Amino acid sequence: DYMPPQEFRKYVDPNYKGPIDGSKASVTNLTLKRFDVTDADVQEVMNLYDGELLYVDNEVKKVLDTLKENGLYDKTLIMISADHGEELNTHHGYFGHGASIYDSVLQVPLIVRLPGVVPADKREKTLVQHLTIAPTICEVAGLPIPEAFVGKSLVPLFKGQTYDYGPSIAELKDAILTIRTAEYKYIANPMNYKPKKLNEERRQIVGLPSAKDSKKGGKDIEGEAEVHDENIDPALLEMQMKDEELYRVSEDRLEKTDVAKDKPDVVKDLKRQLAAFQEKYKWTFGHEVD
Repeated sequence: DYMPPQEFRKYVDPNYKGPIDGSKASVTNLTLKRFDVTDADVQEVMNLYDGELLYVDNEVKKVLDTLKENGLYDKTLIMISADHGEELNTHHGYFGHGASIYDSVLQVPLIVRLPGVVPADKREKTLVQHLTIAPTICEVAGLPIPEAFVGKSLVPLFKGQTYDYGPSIAELKDAILTIRTAEYKYIANPMNYKPKKLNEERRQIVGLPSAKDSKKGGKDIEGEAEVHDENIDPALLEMQMKDEELYRVSEDRLEKTDVAKDKPDVVKDLKRQLAAFQEKYKWTFGHEVD
């Protein structure tokens, strides 16, 4: 749901009179188009989500204020990130995050501060992953970086050096694998998997059939509730993804134009890199993921 505390709803339109209140029920009914959806309805979801971000910012401020009060603010390595972003109607009419492999969910902030180590007021464009956080903490703290760590420290970037951290790779269960460079994002979906938008809780809230007896067990995360609803357009319940997609993210930030057919050489190269990743980590499509 998108229900920030009242004091953080400064972005909500006071003149909005529609059905969206941020509850799971209202957002799910929006997803299922159980009413005539307007741009104002979608914008209200975004406004409420912005309120949640404002709330989180305020909670982070409390931590930073405590560091300042104790004289630790300029002596502490501060790294702020997130586990995921959020789909807000950018792809396939979806609101949520568990069923998406697009950058609206995968691309998150990474804010780093430590005077004398991290240069201030610098926006770094180098592509990195969460895997870099732990080794960075180790190096800054003067600790040895365990050999088992896959990621590399960000300290070279802090020093103004150029460093290639390689492409970013992500998976959606055992069915979809993606690889992203600074210029392109390739999505491999050879099983033609169509992630489900609604989890068990959201289905029950709006009166849809239960997914508890589905072959996946009806786990309470999006993408698991495999129930066929004959009276509902599948496009409203599933992400209508292709078996492969390619986006030039350097120019198409929202991943709106699939250029896979126009860029066969790029597809071939990125598939080769994915195959190398699969071989190295013994990753196969269709393996069981808990």
